[in-house]
This record gives sequence, structure tokens and C-alpha cells, in this order.
Amino acid sequence: MKKLIFFLILFVFGFGLSAQTLLTPVNPEVLGHGNATTALPKPMMSFYYNPAGFALENDFVISPINLWLFTDTATLQLLSNPEQAASDIESNLADSNIDQDIADWLNSKSDAELAQIVSDAGYTEADIIAAGGPEPFFDSLTTDEKIAIIGLVLEQPDAPVTADQLGLPSGAFRAGANLGVGLTAGGLGLGTFITLDADLGGNNILVAEGSATAQFTVPVGYAMDFDLGLAKVYVGAQLRPFINFYAPVDNQFIASLVASDGTFIGQLMNTPAQREFGLAIDAGAIVDIWWFNFGVSLFDAFNRTWYDSGTLGDYFNDPNFEPTPGEAFVVDPTLNFGTAFNPQIPVISGIIDPTLYADFNDLGGMISAIQARDTEAIAEMVSVGLDARILNFINARAGYSNGYYALGAGLDLWFLEFDVATTFNAIETENISDFGVSFEARLHF
Repeated sequence: MKKLIFFLILFVFGFGLSAQTLLTPVNPEVLGHGNATTALPKPMMSFYYNPAGFALENDFVISPINLWLFTDTATLQLLSNPEQAASDIESNLADSNIDQDIADWLNSKSDAELAQIVSDAGYTEADIIAAGGPEPFFDSLTTDEKIAIIGLVLEQPDAPVTADQLGLPSGAFRAGANLGVGLTAGGLGLGTFITLDADLGGNNILVAEGSATAQFTVPVGYAMDFDLGLAKVYVGAQLRPFINFYAPVDNQFIASLVASDGTFIGQLMNTPAQREFGLAIDAGAIVDIWWFNFGVSLFDAFNRTWYDSGTLGDYFNDPNFEPTPGEAFVVDPTLNFGTAFNPQIPVISGIIDPTLYADFNDLGGMISAIQARDTEAIAEMVSVGLDARILNFINARAGYSNGYYALGAGLDLWFLEFDVATTFNAIETENISDFGVSFEARLHF
């Protein structure tokens, strides 16, 4: 069990899942107002949300610390005290009839069902036959090996035990870090970013699935502004070359880690991986009318990606490694729309200056969801939030996005800025079962 705990901690702070070729960091300034920022992005976030923002503000930003963690309370307890969590799970397993219940349940399965379960855990049907049947096979396993099997059993609809009975966390978590430097001056946008992100999901940690990505990108862009009298229009675009290291992780991989007698680093380095080289073009526009801003962005307007395959160990440890080349693929573009409302009332703006945000993400997907009358899918594509600037150096934020509420705060001390944000899926604090937190400290000149 301790090997499982070590693996979880190692992987949480390792790599992650990317939904598109741009691996967007979880920035607490944006997260605090519900991830809505397309119509009025700050300089650093213009690279990720709308290149037209390069012309809004001149700034040079260094972000040496940007960290995030999303999890649930059970996983947080496991991370904060892994020895105690491991002891509790093993006690639950030892102080009940779970061993016998699992063995009886395995014995009741057909040969095909049994073969599938043990295969997912890294064993073969021959191992069961050699042990003399399901029950002696299960009895012969160590505690760690039994837990690997139990994790898969828990996924079955007629499982004789639940994850709660064992004290297993859900396995749904995300964590990562970003290091970046960005310059926006005279409409020019130039950045360098390294992003690591972990994103796994599952009903229990033993069957969590996800993937692993580390990204390096150097976007270069330019934006112009046009004064049309009643409105000011900003138009921008960026060229975004990137390199990704991507490794899928499934329940068989996690089960084999738990059951393995080898080292975790060795197991991790043997994971199949993919190295991706890509070049994308992103574009955007912002219309500023009185107190209102309207923004639209198109990411991956052109994106052609090439990749090759090997293992993580091949890429990082073998200078003579020749990867297996793969075919190039094209990523579909994503169109987003956003609005911002900032009244800028002269009498009180020095005391409190509020801005309301609303974003409509992936308009193509939203149109399809509207046509299908899928209200749940529509709600997942809408983000709203409030960012109130207080006394010109404090920010208070609140928002809602994709089923989660958000709260955030910021402190601007001349060239130093600190931001923190948290998300949760219930208003009543006693009902919060999963949540996230993000923190950033940055320098800007």
C-alpha cells in the first residue's frame, strides 16, 4: 500500500492531460472570476485567451511560481498523511471479511470475466490455474497485490465491497505548475512557457485513468488597435510553436505499479510516450465600446502536429534513441466569445472598481448542444465572474464555471503581485467534497 501512496504523490507532481495543443495553466487571477477573460485578458493571459490583448497594455511579466491542485477531501487526507491513510486502508482490509468476500466473488465469475479482471491487474489466466483456482490465487497475493485487484473489482456493478468501506479516495485529481516570461509592448507579444500538469480521474485511485503532458512553447504575436470613434477595435494573432511529451496512463498501468516489485521510477520510465512537435496560429479581436468589451478568439486556426513514439526513459535517458515516427495530424480550431463590463465610475473607481465577465467557450460545441437541447452541456461552456479592484492594490474575485464556484484574491505591491483562488462544487462548506486551489507570485515591470 505504501508503494501506491508513493506513486500517487510522485504522479500528482509529474505530468498531465491536455485537452488541446495549448496547455493552459490554472492562473488564480483568471480562475478567481470563473475562468472568463476572453474580452479583457491581462498581458500574460493574452497568450492563452486572446492575442488581441497584446495591444491593451504594455507589461513585462515574470511568473516563477504558478501552482495548482484539484482534488477531493479523501485524496487530500491521503496526501497530507500518507502513512496514516495507508494504515487505515490496510486495517479496513484486515479487520473484515473483505478478503473472503472478494475471493468468493471472483470464484463466482465466468472464465472470460475473470480473465478480463486479472488481465487489467497485470496477471494472466495461467496465474490463476497455477495457483489452483481463484480463491487460492487471491489468498496467495500480498496486501498491495490484493488492493490492485480490489480496485478493479470495485468498478463492477455487483462488487461485494465499496471504495468507502476501504477508505479509498476517488482518484480524481489535477495538479501542476507553470513557469513563464511574457512581454507585451507596442502590440508585440513574446512569451516563453514551460507547463506541467497532472490530470487523472476515476471512481477510486486504483482505477484512475488520464494521461501525461509536459509542454514547452514560445509564442510570438502582434496586435493593432483601430479607433472608430464610438468604438475601439483591437485585432491580434500569434504564431505558437510547441513541443509536448505525452504519455497515456490507464488502470492497467496503475495496477502494475502497485503490484510491481520494481522501482517506481523504472516503471514510470518504461511508460509508452509520444513526443509532439507542432505549429499553431491563434487569432482574436476585442471591441471596446464605452463601459463594455466584447472579445472573440480562435485557437488552433491552423495547427499541424507531428509526433514520434518511444518510452519516457528512451526520450530522457538515451541520447542515441531513434523514436518511431508517426503520421501528422490536424487539430480542430476552437472559437470562444466573451464580454466584460467595467463601469469606471470616476467618483468611486479609486476606492472600488468592479468588472463583470462572461465567457461562452467553444461556440461550435455550444451550437450543437443548443440544437440537442442539452442544458447540462450548455452550462459547462458558460463562465461568469466578478473582479473588484479595491484601493488600487487589492482584488476580490468570485465566479462560476463548469459546475464549480470560485473565490479569489490578489495583492499588487508595486512590481510584486500575489494571487490565490479556490474552487468548490457546493456553496455549503460542509458539503464540499472536491475543490481546487491555485497560487501565483509574479514580477511585472
